[in-house]
Amino acid sequence: MLTSIIARTIINLPLNILDVHTKAKQENLKFELREIAEKIQKKVQRQALSLELSPYRAHYLFTRDFNKEQKQLYIKNNCHPFKSVAIILLQAPIWISFSVAVRNICYMLPQVNTATLQDFKELTTGGFGWIKNLIDIDHYFILPSLFGLSNLAILEINQVLFHVKDSKFSRIYKNFCRVLIIGFVPLMACLPSCLSLFWVTNNCCAIVYNLLLLSPKVRRLGKIPKTDSELRRPYTELYKRLLEKLYLKKFLA
Repeated sequence: MLTSIIARTIINLPLNILDVHTKAKQENLKFELREIAEKIQKKVQRQALSLELSPYRAHYLFTRDFNKEQKQLYIKNNCHPFKSVAIILLQAPIWISFSVAVRNICYMLPQVNTATLQDFKELTTGGFGWIKNLIDIDHYFILPSLFGLSNLAILEINQVLFHVKDSKFSRIYKNFCRVLIIGFVPLMACLPSCLSLFWVTNNCCAIVYNLLLLSPKVRRLGKIPKTDSELRRPYTELYKRLLEKLYLKKFLA
């Protein structure tokens, strides 16, 4: 549990700040990109008239030139979208390794010896709260439920943190994630409690850090650029969204 908190603080928090910083810089370039798009559009229109290009060819030229200019602008401002992908790819092996390590302790892998047996005994006798044996499953289904709820909370907070626009694709993606999270809950109920505890702790840390990154003061402290979409009262907005999810809109008046 403590290891998860330390890892989240040392590894993930700086990477999350970098990710939010990158997306903020991208957002602040939207006006410049709009001007570039208008210039390219006029250029392509002139070419289409002089060379009698088909609409398909004109659209291809516009897309090609715009993507080229956009890429150069992102590279110039050090905010290429691939940085966000790289951050995810960097974090995934770390948490998979942690999970495998905890699993190995539970099953005394790769082989039974004095060290693995000692770690195993500590989990069976240490306990946590209502769970006396961390190798056993959570018979009260509390940790699996917290796992699902915490992941759903992260999903909603990220919608506010990264200013995800409401679109058909975003709704499909969010619903897919919800189904995936709910599907993982029964699986977590079948795993040793220490694994569930590890992921619940990890998720709770993620919630706390993401909530902190919603604060304008914390964002300025982390040198995250101010954007037009930044909320002055993010926690109020998040609270309103929570009430909407719970169908309590009558309290929003």
